[in-house]
Amino acid sequence: LFVPQEQVEDFFGLKDTINEVVILLDDGANKSKVAKQIEKILEPYRLIESFPQEEQPSNAALKLDLEGYREIAYMLPMLILLIASFSIYISLSRLIHSQRRQIGLAKALGYSNFAVVWHYLNFSLIIAFVGSLAGIILGQWASSAITGAYASELGIPLVKINFYPEYAFQAILISLFFCLAAGFIPALSSARLKPAEAMHADPSLGIQKCSVPLMERFISLFVALPFSLKIPIRNLFRVRRRTFYTVLGIIFAFILTLSSWSFFDAMDWMLNHQVERVEKWDMMVFLSNLQSQDLGDEIASWSGVKSVEGALQLPVTLKTSKGKVDTVLICLKPEANFHGFSIQEGDEPSKVLREKKLIITPFVAKKLGVDVGDKIKVETPWGKKEVAVGATSEEFLGSPAFIHYEEGLKLANLRMPVVNTFFLRVNLYKEKEVKKKLYMLPGTSEVQVKRGIVKDWKELMSLFYVFIGVIVLFAFTMAFIVVFNTLTANVLEREREIATMRTLGENKGKIAFMITVENLIAGVFAVPLGLIFGSLSAAEMMKAFESEMFSMKPIIYTSTYFIVTLLIFAVLLLSEVPAIRRVFRLNLAEATKIVE
Repeated sequence: LFVPQEQVEDFFGLKDTINEVVILLDDGANKSKVAKQIEKILEPYRLIESFPQEEQPSNAALKLDLEGYREIAYMLPMLILLIASFSIYISLSRLIHSQRRQIGLAKALGYSNFAVVWHYLNFSLIIAFVGSLAGIILGQWASSAITGAYASELGIPLVKINFYPEYAFQAILISLFFCLAAGFIPALSSARLKPAEAMHADPSLGIQKCSVPLMERFISLFVALPFSLKIPIRNLFRVRRRTFYTVLGIIFAFILTLSSWSFFDAMDWMLNHQVERVEKWDMMVFLSNLQSQDLGDEIASWSGVKSVEGALQLPVTLKTSKGKVDTVLICLKPEANFHGFSIQEGDEPSKVLREKKLIITPFVAKKLGVDVGDKIKVETPWGKKEVAVGATSEEFLGSPAFIHYEEGLKLANLRMPVVNTFFLRVNLYKEKEVKKKLYMLPGTSEVQVKRGIVKDWKELMSLFYVFIGVIVLFAFTMAFIVVFNTLTANVLEREREIATMRTLGENKGKIAFMITVENLIAGVFAVPLGLIFGSLSAAEMMKAFESEMFSMKPIIYTSTYFIVTLLIFAVLLLSEVPAIRRVFRLNLAEATKIVE
């Protein structure tokens, strides 16, 4: 809210008073040198904090937020492109496998290896160009919608949407790379086929040495398997390449779906953890002036206030030879319980505080290159000191540091026990009344109500949920396509044998049942690997959001594993329907004459 300064001065009775100085530098000025000079001039006026524009809190927060989205914008498309390239590889391999005779005939007629390779690479090129053009058009439309929603959430009134040719060109190049890489090996294998060998039927489809799969023998020890179950099990091991492609396609579906869906679980867990285990207060009041603990006793006597705890918060710079971090130092007593800790390394919080050591976040420890027991230079505007790290505690919002209250007083060069923050637990029905009283206290600069923060946080996350929701939908669609392509090829490759079974009198229902059982068994094989690789992929995605102000923990609920597994199996069953329907419409006389 912007108003004339004179009105504010009159309202508060503060003539010619300021509490912030904003400086514009000449081009080419030495920022750090000028900053030191300014800090020296303002030192007598109890300078609290100074920072360049790029480190200004809201500016830094926005940049970190955008960087998080940028990481997702790189990682997820790359993951999807990688899986899509495997899908193209599998499809093209199977296409070449089914056209061995044509390849052999072409080479016998004099076509060169290069001509054969180029013929099949054209499939990849067409996919790359058509997919890129469609993606650029739809991507421009989608980016406009997402950018508009993001700007609206931040309250930015004017948004200009541009088309960036350099990014479109990058998209085409990346698509070409993945598609050509996917198509090159199958195309090269086609050129290496000898004409006489290629024009014969695929040896893998001929009569092979009969052996009962180990899986079937093991099950037969306990129960006699009917014919309709033996055939699917034997099919899995008869052509192992086909089974491998099926299992791989299902694993890819798990990776795509889990790695995107996990964001919902991680965000939900983080919010609940922050509200219930970390921030154990209902209201927090910041004071612009230092106050004695007696004010806390007065607040505690108010109606509706259950308890009050005071603390001292100081702006601080943590330094080592490997780097520095600007953050807030919260000085509290060992028995304080308004903040919960999730210790990753080191001793219990109360013990660390009693030993006058620091508690920092793992992110800060990594950035400064320190471990538990190492010393850090702690600098405040009023003093500096080397302090040992006693523990690292996981914090999801910000990177605060914690130290014993008495050590904080020494760092601030304070001789009296004073505080500038109070944490309150209050009755729900008295929140408004207590908040109003807190604002009437002398020196109150801000009052935060946790319920309000949670509400604002959920509203802010609504855009994130929409963004991730779109990604989940896209990932699930890609998963469907991968599984659909794989299973369709599985069925179509076996038109002759299915037609032969029908000619011999097997009914359609039993054939459909055997195909379904075979696919379900392949799905069961894929589940453990899919869940493992999907979880690992999700963990890598979470690292994209790690920063000084925000971090996410790779959390996937057990219910999510069940839901994703059920969805993948539903996709698996739906994907086989079109292929089975096509097989059932075959002309049996023609299909049984096909030479594969």
